[in-house]
Amino acid sequence: RVTSEGIHSGEVMPIKLWPSLVHLVHNALIHGVGKSGQMWLRAYHENWNLVIEVEDDGGAHAEQALLTSILAGRGVGLSSTRQAMKELEGEFTLEGLPRGGTRARIRLPLRSAAKAS
Repeated sequence: RVTSEGIHSGEVMPIKLWPSLVHLVHNALIHGVGKSGQMWLRAYHENWNLVIEVEDDGGAHAEQALLTSILAGRGVGLSSTRQAMKELEGEFTLEGLPRGGTRARIRLPLRSAAKAS
């Protein structure tokens, strides 16, 4: 399911953000959704920030798979996402949800998004 609240089709997303977004969606589909789960992709404005969330319902036991991936030395995409957000003056958070699943959130100041486009 994809939602975009207040995001206009003419707005440009920074090129540096694309690999991170692709990685987060891939992680949600592979580690979170599996064969029977759901994934949500949301984009919206909040307090002069562009916020993008990728959330899954844990259909494939996302937290355990993610933790296993990080402990095994993978998770490089998450590190590169954090680095990209640092360069763009944004934030990246990853949280396990109480009902199961994981939410990755990118928060990018609109001024940084405009500069990086």
